[in-house]
Formats: sequence, structure tokens, C-alpha cells
Amino acid sequence: MASSPYASTEETTNLNRVCRLLLGPCTDQLRFALRRYVHPASLTVTIRPIKHKILPFLSKKQERLVLPEGTTRYRGNYDDMDISLLYTMLRSMWLVHGIPWMYNHDKVKHESAHIESIHFVRNKCGGHATKDYLSHTEFKTYWSTLRSAVENLDNIYKTNYLEGVKFLLTEEMDPVQGQRYREEIRKQYEEEQKTKEMIGKLTKEMEKTGKEVQETKGKVLNYNFIYCNS
Repeated sequence: MASSPYASTEETTNLNRVCRLLLGPCTDQLRFALRRYVHPASLTVTIRPIKHKILPFLSKKQERLVLPEGTTRYRGNYDDMDISLLYTMLRSMWLVHGIPWMYNHDKVKHESAHIESIHFVRNKCGGHATKDYLSHTEFKTYWSTLRSAVENLDNIYKTNYLEGVKFLLTEEMDPVQGQRYREEIRKQYEEEQKTKEMIGKLTKEMEKTGKEVQETKGKVLNYNFIYCNS
């Protein structure tokens, strides 16, 4: 039988393995992190005061989940949240508590910096829309980044998600399941990118509107000056 260009290889398995780590231990650890800051039953009440600040970063589906209309509140236990939403909710908790968020995942040894590392790798793997594999070098880099983040967060939370990381490093990867993992990560990434694009468009429209308003004010003031001095 002739070999297929779509057959599983060590490099496709590399991507499957990283996606599995992101969807498993990494996501579970972020859920644990969010529970430390706010009980699920109190989530909606906690974030309503900063609703105007976080709505632009939520898709309509995410908004309906965590900020339902009226007096209804979030009814889940965070198991229905993916990395994208967990990341946004955790950043919201930092905002609520007035804690500075650290972006530099390479240098700053801070809880939020480790969370950024997980989000960073998710974006990298989710952005691999043009290929379905990771080179061995990419795999080692991403795996090391995730392992370090999980281990450091374990030390902060007194948990042991690192065991899951160790297990998945050698666990056999099923090609069919691997495809599902990749699609889920890509879906998360693409939805987040759409939201960012929408924010970008709204920002440009607001800037354009603001400029037009300023120009109109200028014309009115100029007219009044001419009229009053004529």
C-alpha cells in the first residue's frame, strides 16, 4: 500500500500531544486558579461592576454564559470554560482585586506570567492553521514552556497538575483523537482572533467618529468667530 501524505508522523503526534496538554492539565489548572479567586456562584455578581471593561473581549456566546441578561447568573462550575474564557476571567479577577497583570512570560516569575505562558503556547498552536504538525524543536520549546508554567503554578496553588504533564509526554496518541484536539485548539484561537478583529474595527470607528466630531466643533467655533467679528 502506498504511503499517504496525510499519514500520522512523529511531528503530527508532537502537535497532538501539545494540544492534549493544553486541553487537559493546563485547562484544569486554570479552572482551579479561577476557583481560588471566585466561587462559580459568585462570578456574575463579581464581574458585573467591570462589565464595560471586559465585554469587548468576550464573544456573544461567552457573554451569554457569564453575564446573562437580567438577574440571572452563571450556573456552571467552570468546566464549561475553555482556555480563552478562563484567561479573560482570570484577568478580570486581577482587575477586580487591583493586582497588576504581568505579560512577560519569559522573565517575570509571577502567577499571571505563568498563565500568560499557557495562553502564549495556545495561540502558537492555534495559529498553526497552515500545517498539522510541530517540528521536534518547536515541540521541545512549547512542551518546556508549558511544563515550567504548570510546575510553577503547582508551587503557588499547592496542586499536582505536573503529574498529568509527565503522563502525557509518553502516553500513546490516537490519530483520530489527535485531530479532535487540534481542531478544538484552532477553534479557540480563531474565535479569539475574531473578537480581537471586532475590537480593532470598533476602535478605528470610534477614533474616526471622534476625529469627525472634533472637526465639526472646529468648524462651528470658526464660524462663530467670523460671525461675531463681522
